[in-house]
Amino acid sequence: MCSNQRRLHHLACEDQNRDALIEAGAVPALVQRLQPESPTDVQLAVATALQILANDPRNQSDFVAAGAIPPLVQLLESDPWGGVEAAAAAVLSNLSSHDGPTRISAAIATAGAIPALVQLLVAPDCPGVQEAAAAALGNLAADIVLSQAIAAAGAIPALVRLLAPDCPANVQETAAAALRNLSAFQAQTAAAIIAAGAVSALEQLLGPNSPADVQAAAAAALRNLQHD
Repeated sequence: MCSNQRRLHHLACEDQNRDALIEAGAVPALVQRLQPESPTDVQLAVATALQILANDPRNQSDFVAAGAIPPLVQLLESDPWGGVEAAAAAVLSNLSSHDGPTRISAAIATAGAIPALVQLLVAPDCPGVQEAAAAALGNLAADIVLSQAIAAAGAIPALVRLLAPDCPANVQETAAAALRNLSAFQAQTAAAIIAAGAVSALEQLLGPNSPADVQAAAAAALRNLQHD
């Protein structure tokens, strides 16, 4: 990681510095470093810094104006699966968690993020990548149109597989939350989730061996499915 990117990352971690970074034009400067020709360690450092800045909804317009979404989506398809993909998915997750007048979730989908994120759900031995992808898809699924696109892209069986006992608890929780959002709008989507075996998998997560956050996410998903 080069010293400038490292310094920006550390600065972004401090609350009081984030506004100053945005005002100084940090987002477009960082986005320029996301290009395919940039070294992997630079891409990772930049995406991690952007992840922090993207957590503030006030910064959405800066990301859109800087053209951040297409290169972030391109990073989702990097090879091999690993830290860069997880960081890029986390940036998109943070951006889409505060959808507003910029309609940034629609812009993320238009850039081709949905099939790329669905592919990351099956990343072998990469729970961090799976969690970040499930989180991004769960946020995008809060939009009824995008929820249909996510289901059509094959996300449902992949998310149900992430509920398995051998998956880490944080991955189980994030997958359950994504299924909750997917099942919120369309009876057809809820039926597809049920057909994929989600009910029994979610019920298993209600047991005492599951952390409280996992139980809560599973219970919320089951409520949606039972309602439909």
